[in-house]
Amino acid sequence: PMTVKRPGGVAAVAWVWIVSGVLIILSGLMGIGALAQISELTPPHQRPALPPLLAAMSGLSHYLILVTLVQMAVAAVAVVAGVYYLRLRAWARSILELLTWMSLVLTLSLGFLWMPMWMGMSNELLPSGTGVDPRTLKAAGVITGAVVMIAGAVPLILMIKSLRSRAAREAVGARPEV
Repeated sequence: PMTVKRPGGVAAVAWVWIVSGVLIILSGLMGIGALAQISELTPPHQRPALPPLLAAMSGLSHYLILVTLVQMAVAAVAVVAGVYYLRLRAWARSILELLTWMSLVLTLSLGFLWMPMWMGMSNELLPSGTGVDPRTLKAAGVITGAVVMIAGAVPLILMIKSLRSRAAREAVGARPEV
């Protein structure tokens, strides 16, 4: 049997997905538990009125448990693929590349969605007479959103580069599928 040295990038990407997947599963379980508690404590007719933009977004909360369960299932796939990527399985590299591309698209989409949403919400969230210039608040929110988007996208781009590298492809290609 041929032994292949696992490239550092393979281990790094695998462990990022394993740890992220476990954390997503745990946060999903906590989120479902918290939602159950909140729903019991505050019946819908007693909840405070929301500004129009937030009210529109709150309609999505009806799908929160379904979205969370799907997210947890995808996280479980990521954990399994991460473990098998450490074992240099080609199919695991493909799954992790797909998940990383999907994460990058989601990160960029949410980042670009944040900016117009923040611009619209900042007027509703800032009570008049506070002494805060609304333009300053809007600029701070947009800059923060851009920084967070870039901070999330750069590691994903580096992971994609590693997953698509010659070293990663050769490492998984040198080991037969079982």
